[in-house]
Amino acid sequence: MAPDWTYVILLVWILMFTSKLTFTQAACELGVNYGTQCKKLCTDRHCSDRTSSCGIYGSCNGGCLAGWRGHDCTKECWTNFYGQTCRKYCSGRHCASPSAGCNAKTGDCGAEGCLPGWKGVDCTQESVVRTFLHKSVELDQTIAESMSFINVHRLCQPKCSPPVTTGPPSQSPPPAIIAPELQGSSAELDKEYIGDTSSNQDGSAS
Repeated sequence: MAPDWTYVILLVWILMFTSKLTFTQAACELGVNYGTQCKKLCTDRHCSDRTSSCGIYGSCNGGCLAGWRGHDCTKECWTNFYGQTCRKYCSGRHCASPSAGCNAKTGDCGAEGCLPGWKGVDCTQESVVRTFLHKSVELDQTIAESMSFINVHRLCQPKCSPPVTTGPPSQSPPPAIIAPELQGSSAELDKEYIGDTSSNQDGSAS
């Protein structure tokens, strides 16, 4: 019976991978170097946990320090990004200088600092002054709206007609119900009424 070459190839691939893994483990000094041919040093990583183990892949447990990314935390943040996990936008800062650099770790705006109303190294925190100004503007708007309403009411009071109230639409009264014995044309009813009146007058005269 001919062998199933699919299983043979798979077995050979597993043996090659296992031998390569064993060679890498044996060649790299644990806690010193890692990676292909052990060219990467564990001390070159930027793990947030300094005590993170350094296996054959150099992965950092607990993620990276601010400004770094990758499983072994050896790559700087992408351009225009900074901070922990490289998820903060440099364009989201409020630096005083439009040409301020963007530190990959902190997003520092530099010596020129922040625009008025902002604070922090990366100028992303609202200052107390800015918060106060926001509240003052909201209060001023509320007062202005209230005064406008009062002034309009005072000017309009002697002249303006009362407000039109809306209600349900008017309905016509239901039609009168006429008994069956009284139904007929108006002419016939008039004749009967006139006849009854004449007979009553004749009786009174006699």
